[in-house]
Amino acid sequence: MKSSFFKNLFAWLLVTPCILIARDNSHFYRASYFFGEPRFEKPWLTSLDATMAGGSSSHSRSCCKDKTTLLNIYGLHNTHKLGVAVPGKDATNALDILLDDLAALDERDSFAQLRFDGTFKIKEAQFMLTQNLSHGFFTNMHVPVRRLSIKEPDYVDQSPHDNATLSSSNPTWQNFLDNFDNILVSYNLNRCAIRTSGIGDTTLVLGWTNNYQKTKKWDFVDTTLQAGVLIPTGKEKNEDVVFDLPLGYNGFYGVPVNFDMSFGIFDWITLGTHFDATFFLSKTKDVRMKTALAQNGFIKLAKGTATVRHGKLFNAGTYVKADHVAGGLSLLFAYNYAHKMQDSVTPHDTATFNKTIVETDGIYRPWKVHTLNFLLEYDFTKEGDPFGPRVGLFYNNQVGGKRAFNTNMIGANVGVEIDWAF
Repeated sequence: MKSSFFKNLFAWLLVTPCILIARDNSHFYRASYFFGEPRFEKPWLTSLDATMAGGSSSHSRSCCKDKTTLLNIYGLHNTHKLGVAVPGKDATNALDILLDDLAALDERDSFAQLRFDGTFKIKEAQFMLTQNLSHGFFTNMHVPVRRLSIKEPDYVDQSPHDNATLSSSNPTWQNFLDNFDNILVSYNLNRCAIRTSGIGDTTLVLGWTNNYQKTKKWDFVDTTLQAGVLIPTGKEKNEDVVFDLPLGYNGFYGVPVNFDMSFGIFDWITLGTHFDATFFLSKTKDVRMKTALAQNGFIKLAKGTATVRHGKLFNAGTYVKADHVAGGLSLLFAYNYAHKMQDSVTPHDTATFNKTIVETDGIYRPWKVHTLNFLLEYDFTKEGDPFGPRVGLFYNNQVGGKRAFNTNMIGANVGVEIDWAF
């Protein structure tokens, strides 16, 4: 009975026109993958694709687009005002008293501020099944699998090193540093290294494609439109682990739309363009939130319930491809721009949390990633053969960004086309 249900469900997902797309591709922690070319229009053609890639980095790009240490992505962690307006503090608790004593000290540039360093590593595989139907329609399912880690997340005191009262040698500040981890534990926080793995967000797609060849100016004009649903199958961020990362888009459903177009010239050059947008649905969840404007960085002591709407995610790009220039060898160069917009965070406890202050948190602010994609692929397909295997190598180079880890990716892909009409 169960088996029959899931078989029927899968068949329905493949053919129903309300299935909606886009892939779990663009993230702030790595360079983006190539967005893909328009789909080949051939009834009942099946494509199976798999990629494996990895990368690492000890640097990120800040809100000013400058390179900095990995966990300084949102700027220095301002612990001077870490305890301001935090609910539930105990006036008799030594750790809470220490937070208040530190906050009562006068301000001085970089006093009681920490720069966090670390090393990010990612290993990733992606699996995609695309099934053509008839009249240009096709369906697609995409599932990524990731392992993310941040090693040695440690801090460097940025307080002035002089003889002034507000300096690195200040007794209250030194007492805070000695008890830093105890304070975090008292608020159910842990700043340990992370290592998390599992599937990311699953994408289901319905698309329509057209390969138009009745043109005198171009060899062909290919167009593909897609729309789909992004299902949050990836693990969400653990709000009690300071540097934890989600494996997908942190539990939000997405409604993506996608447009691809390419033009052929000289019988071997393809020029293409791409645009997609993903609109996320809102979700009520428990999150860490700022309680004072001066607080900055990953660490927030207060946690509360809020309605969060993940900011819209846009990707735009262009590419040039030398198609089958030596037998089955093709070369491709692409540029991809990814931009995620501001999150909307509406706290339910308005007496404790101020929406305007909460949304100044760098974690909820927009991020951008500029990527150059380099691909080399060899197509082993022979004329009349119903099976068309291909293999490739690629390098994704992050050349710019804002609030993004500076992680380049190198990997390989394998794929096969199966023509059921042979």
